[in-house]
Amino acid sequence: PKSSGNWFDAALVICWLVEFVGTRVPLNTNLFRFARLARLLRLARIARSIKGFDSLVVLTTSLQGSMSALFWTSTLLVSVQLMFALLIGQLLVTRIGDESVPLETRIELFKYFGNFGRSMLSMFEITLGNFAPIARVLQEHLSPFCIVLSILHKIIFGFACIAVVNGVFMAETFRVAAADDSVMMRVVMQKKQMHKRKMLDFLEYADVSGDGFITAQEWDLVLKHEGAKAWFAGQGLSIEDNQQIFGLMDQGSDGILDIEELLKGVGHLQGPARSLDVCLLQQEQIELQRGIDVISAKQDKVDESVQKLARLVVDLPLNGAEREGFLEMKIATYLKENTNVEVVQKI
Repeated sequence: PKSSGNWFDAALVICWLVEFVGTRVPLNTNLFRFARLARLLRLARIARSIKGFDSLVVLTTSLQGSMSALFWTSTLLVSVQLMFALLIGQLLVTRIGDESVPLETRIELFKYFGNFGRSMLSMFEITLGNFAPIARVLQEHLSPFCIVLSILHKIIFGFACIAVVNGVFMAETFRVAAADDSVMMRVVMQKKQMHKRKMLDFLEYADVSGDGFITAQEWDLVLKHEGAKAWFAGQGLSIEDNQQIFGLMDQGSDGILDIEELLKGVGHLQGPARSLDVCLLQQEQIELQRGIDVISAKQDKVDESVQKLARLVVDLPLNGAEREGFLEMKIATYLKENTNVEVVQKI
């Protein structure tokens, strides 16, 4: 295709040179020069890779994907207008040809409904444009009841049907634009860039010390203002407990937030309240699992110690009741000294 385009350009240049020297070319080169402008459409491909042309890409993609909806809406609209154009044309054909009717009236009726083309144009004007002049002509020269039909036609087809057609067409356009991969990627990248810019602005605002980090004290100081909480709510993050949210975002557990932790933390906690609740439950589950692991380790030690005590008691020169009492006393003492009471109560 690239070589064929070059040959086409070369042929146009040769024709221009022949015409320039005064020789007549048996072809209409102006038409071919106009056709050459179609090659400018290749710029649309280049625009898809340029960041500044995002809106143009969305527009062209939407137009390209909405051709099916455009075809069917146009078919419906033309069919309705065709039916009414034929109907009104048949009603006026005898009146236009009636010589007893004043010539000025016949000329005016012929101007709007003299043939099929004029009737179609008049019907589109009634539906999409100013319907009053044509409605007054029909009222004055055909029947006073035509004004009622004109108003009903304008309300039903010019307002209701056109509004529905526009809504369907726009919905289909948005659906096609949202399903396009390039548009979808551009929208996601724009959201990421906007999110990063907002978090950088917040980091600069909250970093009182100027070290490039947000400490727990700086975080709590900033979020004492309701405006900061409202700002985060606008980002999709509802903050109720300042330090709890800080702990969720502090992935390094070092008591400070850098820009990466701020970006990742706010991006992860954004959205409905259930997202935040799930994160809190996950954190509590981790702490609970740690407590269970501690108890399990203590339980293993207890089992091992009880077995040792049981073997020791068997070797002692005591009767059965004395052995059981001695074993219970040793076990109670060991559990009291080695059990984490706080962990047991928390579980």
